[in-house]
Order: sequence, then C-alpha cells, then structure tokens
Amino acid sequence: MQIFECVSCGTLVGTENDKEPLSCPMCRSRMRLLEEEIELKKKIECPDCENSFFVKEDFNPYKCAFCNYTFVTSPHRRTEERL
Repeated sequence: MQIFECVSCGTLVGTENDKEPLSCPMCRSRMRLLEEEIELKKKIECPDCENSFFVKEDFNPYKCAFCNYTFVTSPHRRTEERL
C-alpha cells in the first residue's frame, strides 16, 4: 500500500494501486508520497468514480481523493451532497 500525506493539513490516504490521489479528501490540497509504513484500516469506496482509498479508522472524508464527489455528512439526508 502506498501512503500519501496532505502538504497542508496532514491527512493520510492509502492506495492499493499505483494511482496517486488527485487531492486531499479534506482540504483539497495536494498530496505527497510518504516513505514510511502506516496502517490505515478504514476503506472508503467512492460511488461516483468507483475508486477506493484507505484512511484512519476515526476519519470521515469530506470529498473523494480521486474525483470531486462529496460524501454525505448529514445523517438524515437521503441524497448526496454536492458542493
């Protein structure tokens, strides 16, 4: 697994394939490759672009790391949120 870190906010994203995240899932800044091994267990799958990435267990991303899809943050909302 490759681990990427946001240069702005420090968010960590892991990918299983060679595809690099386009931007941070929280602040949309650029990501850089880390050389260290960090265990990221929570798998996030984007329903829009069908890519998946890994984050820390207590982390809920705002956007997909590969596209502009916005994840639902309101628990009672039935439709996706697009910003």
